[in-house]
Amino acid sequence: MGIKSASVTFIVVATGLMSVPPAHAAGPALSDYVWVQPTLGFSDCMERASNALSQIGVADVQQSVPNDGLGFVGGEAGDYYLGVICMSFKGIVVTQGAGADFNTADNYRQQIDAQMKLGSP
Repeated sequence: MGIKSASVTFIVVATGLMSVPPAHAAGPALSDYVWVQPTLGFSDCMERASNALSQIGVADVQQSVPNDGLGFVGGEAGDYYLGVICMSFKGIVVTQGAGADFNTADNYRQQIDAQMKLGSP
């Protein structure tokens, strides 16, 4: 193969690659809601969150308390991550569901709301 035919082959292949759109993987779906719950104490929020996630099917519920009045509770239910953020110093509770399908993530999030007795929008 000569230089001329190698150059033509390169141009044909390069042109073909540039005309193909790049593949994009879909990002995970996230459903979250911010609740204003000024009367819900920190330890009560953390306990409700742990119980709610266990009731929904999270086998290994993890808790993290990086600061006073700020805590994270979460874990996996199949291919979905479920979480609760308790911010008692702000009177806020954030419930979350994340995974491949928004409707399933949202359903999980609503189950957390119901289990924690937060209601659902």
